[in-house]
Amino acid sequence: MHIGHDMIWALQMGEFDQASDKPERVTNPCGWQAMHLIPHRTLVVLTLGLATGCAPQGEPSVCEISDPAGPTVHISVDEVADADRWDVVEIWRASGLAEDGAQMMLPTSARVGADGTLAIADFLSGDVWLLDQQGSWLDPVAGRGEGPGELLSPLATAWTPEGELLALDAAQSKLERFDLEAGTAETMRLPPELLGPVFSAGEVGWFGLRGDGATFVELPSLTSTAGTVEFASARPGDTGREVIWTSEYPSGTVPSYDRATRPEWPRAQLGVGGEGWAVAPASDRYEIIVFGPSDEPEIHICVTDRERFRQEGPDPFPPEDQWLAEIEALPRTDSEAIFSRVHLDHDGRIWVERELPRPGAAFDPIFGVAGAHLDVLSPSGEFLARVKLPEKFRFQDAKGDTIWAFAIGEFNEVDVVAAQIRSRAP
Repeated sequence: MHIGHDMIWALQMGEFDQASDKPERVTNPCGWQAMHLIPHRTLVVLTLGLATGCAPQGEPSVCEISDPAGPTVHISVDEVADADRWDVVEIWRASGLAEDGAQMMLPTSARVGADGTLAIADFLSGDVWLLDQQGSWLDPVAGRGEGPGELLSPLATAWTPEGELLALDAAQSKLERFDLEAGTAETMRLPPELLGPVFSAGEVGWFGLRGDGATFVELPSLTSTAGTVEFASARPGDTGREVIWTSEYPSGTVPSYDRATRPEWPRAQLGVGGEGWAVAPASDRYEIIVFGPSDEPEIHICVTDRERFRQEGPDPFPPEDQWLAEIEALPRTDSEAIFSRVHLDHDGRIWVERELPRPGAAFDPIFGVAGAHLDVLSPSGEFLARVKLPEKFRFQDAKGDTIWAFAIGEFNEVDVVAAQIRSRAP
């Protein structure tokens, strides 16, 4: 049996369980481990101490990480040479207008549960919309209000290991936990120091919610230390927030937004999954640190030839637009960002969005770039595939071989789409 990228992807889907296909690990004198799924073919190199500078034979030098956070996974260009062989095929589409005439107003994020139910937080309506795995609308939960089981400004959703639904309300600094089978809801309070500054400042940047209730946000500029972007987290019942990552940002601002930068300026990117979270430091390197449920770093991923992973930059600035002209005048960088977003999906895989946001694009900072290229890595850092989303798709979540995305139309209407990843015919 030939085991290439098709089989690697299938193994991640749980479709194969043959004992003979289990990977074999060998160790060389430099201290790194090579995982072979077929004889003489190295698919990923897992280093346990490469700060000493010892490099695998026949490959580019390893990434230079002075203080790696946990075991380091080095991905070489050779491993992704045949990775771009996948098609993303739409299987259903649900318009933002439900069967009873209710309409999504400003969906901010969507997460899929174990049974394929998709939960969508709607910041303006206060609803959490639900779609089943066939794309049919189910009865929404919550609804706008301040009482038990009600939400004012939901930002994110997540699913607990027991299959309950969590919804994050930024306006009320709380989580609502919904037992969909029993039809009950429970309110869980978050420390006001976490979400209060975000909602008061009106600077809703990055945010995330984990299945255990851990809530992650990008703090507004007035709250962060001068010259930095700070990311913080807290759990229900905590007495305060904890800053989990700090990143410098360039001096120079535009009148409309205190932290505006040119799209290519490196910024820290965080992603949250059902059990862990990940961060890409603010640099021009392809580097991701993955943290487990205990918030301790588990692996440190990087590539050995970052330029081969770079996508084309954003569109040129239209000179007639004053807002974009202000951004154009901001400081430039000699070290451009190599990707723009990091996602952790239902299965714990890491999706790396490689296009940079377009200048002045209203939806790119919230939903990501439409039609982006995404690298797909396993939870342990193996490179699985590279996929290209259809033109209007903006990635939200994935499970197995299915992707869920938002598709925004000409009048800013939002459709929810599901698509299947299929191997391209040779």
